[in-house]
Amino acid sequence: MSTNIYQYNGALLTTVADGTINTTAAPIQIPGKGYTNYGQPVMQDILWVQQNFAGTTAPAPYLQGTLWFNTNTGALELYNGTAWVNTFKSDQSNVPAADDTYDLGSNTVKFRNIYAYNLNVANVSGDSTLFHTNQTNLPTVDNTYNLGSSSYRFQNIYGQTVTATTVIASNLAPQGNIIPNTDNLYTVGSSSYRFSNMYAVTFNGVATSAQYADVAERYASDEPMEVGDVVSLGGDAEITKTTLDSDTNVFGVVSDKPALKMNDAAGDDATHPLVALLGRTPVKLIGPVGKGQRVVSSDTPGVARAAEGDEAPLAIIGRALEAKTTTDVGLVEIVIGRY
Repeated sequence: MSTNIYQYNGALLTTVADGTINTTAAPIQIPGKGYTNYGQPVMQDILWVQQNFAGTTAPAPYLQGTLWFNTNTGALELYNGTAWVNTFKSDQSNVPAADDTYDLGSNTVKFRNIYAYNLNVANVSGDSTLFHTNQTNLPTVDNTYNLGSSSYRFQNIYGQTVTATTVIASNLAPQGNIIPNTDNLYTVGSSSYRFSNMYAVTFNGVATSAQYADVAERYASDEPMEVGDVVSLGGDAEITKTTLDSDTNVFGVVSDKPALKMNDAAGDDATHPLVALLGRTPVKLIGPVGKGQRVVSSDTPGVARAAEGDEAPLAIIGRALEAKTTTDVGLVEIVIGRY
């Protein structure tokens, strides 16, 4: 009788006859059934595998996936099915097996950060040290070299001091205060070239424009609300949808894109919707309305209607900025205000 030995991928490696031992199919010894003192080669195999076949000669025959600790170089090498390739060595020099062959990452799969004392590159002008730590890094010619380009930019640049004629950066990540040396002189961005977003806890200064058109504040609601819902003060929370026709307790309209968000940290849109109190915003409105016509609440929850002229002034939500001719519920842009 004999025993078939299969590789991890299911391929047959070898067949070992009973009472014999195979030493040629793999770098380990494979005893067959009934082999005398079979425990000795099995324990030997386990020890060799634990040591990653540490030695001056690679284990043979070569099997894909075998690890070998090359004591000549102090490197842990892997047989990839074609050749032995180095893995990284701890506290030693890590050298690839062939020059100008292997990549560290790729264009699509990149390392997040690379930390090193010196970076040496061959394609600058022969082997040269690119950056030194704890030293001054100076270009060889003034006003000649670029750090990045207009198309390929660094994500962050950190430093105690940045001194240049022109500084162009995608992201500025300071570790301290940024203070100009002259008051009311320098500009961040321009009317033609603007930053995409600016975030801060507190802004102190003068604002001359806003992107959107209403002033809104967050209030706790007794149910989830949508853009355009008409609300009044009351309910189980601070605000609730209007349900009365021409309600004099009408308070505002759930905003779409407010220019100013007051009390913005109170919650989110699900629990504390932004209610437009001033400016222009869309409102849910049932039935037709004329441009410039005043609007009030209807008896449909959260929906306005066109005013007929005999409503109390306190019931007025605002005035329509566009006409609507359909009888269903639709969004109509209005300007908030009781006038």
